[in-house]
Amino acid sequence: MNHPLDLYSNYNYALILLALFVGSCASFCALELVAYITSQRGAARRAWLLGGASVFGLGVWATHFIGMLAFSLTTPVGYYLPIVVVSMAPAIAAAALALALTTSGPLTAGRLWGGAVLMGAGIGAMHYSGMFAMRMAAVTYYDLAYLLGSVVFAVAASLLSLYMAFSLRDEEADSANRAIAGLVMGTAIAGLHFTAMFFASHFAPATATGRLLTTPWTNAAPSGAWVVQIPPAVAVLIAILLLGGVAYVLGRMRAAQAVARRLAATSGAD
Repeated sequence: MNHPLDLYSNYNYALILLALFVGSCASFCALELVAYITSQRGAARRAWLLGGASVFGLGVWATHFIGMLAFSLTTPVGYYLPIVVVSMAPAIAAAALALALTTSGPLTAGRLWGGAVLMGAGIGAMHYSGMFAMRMAAVTYYDLAYLLGSVVFAVAASLLSLYMAFSLRDEEADSANRAIAGLVMGTAIAGLHFTAMFFASHFAPATATGRLLTTPWTNAAPSGAWVVQIPPAVAVLIAILLLGGVAYVLGRMRAAQAVARRLAATSGAD
């Protein structure tokens, strides 16, 4: 939502759809893994939790960063790479929390709400830390009410995601239902990003003063040490890498399930 004195901004709608697709695929992968991890114990469970948290967390991050690349201003924008990398950590931590909560024991109201708050805070931290990576000849500032609203949105999306994951964690549940739930979760994740960008975040000329919650460290040259301008086409590469990771993890899971079924059949025959 552009204020009268803000720089003009717009979006590449094809990349918005790509971000939604990536978020939905990552969410479907997480739901499939929840059903599988629930039946695992010991070292196998810990390994699948780590792998699942990495894939789901990076999927949430990729949804966000593709959304960032879909966004353009009337001034060049660079990204400070160390912060871009660090912004992945809260997303992976939030994903690990979600998988751990939904694959161990009953999901009580206290665990559901506590997990949703922590997961929402992690996703919000990922989004706004990613915003701090921007470098441009402009001032970034935030509307406090919408900023807090975006965090509430993140908690609500996390609550929905946790509930869906728990409800569909039975290995016998239909994958089609998980695909639909994945689309809902992916839409919620993408919705958080674009709500925060469209309503809470604003970009004014570098000469603007008196703004609420400004982040002056983004008012820097869009080039220099560790600062790069990333073309929108890189969003496609990010999507390909993430979807390749999803396919690999799901393939390994299917292979492990097939081995378990063969062993069970052999034991039954004996």
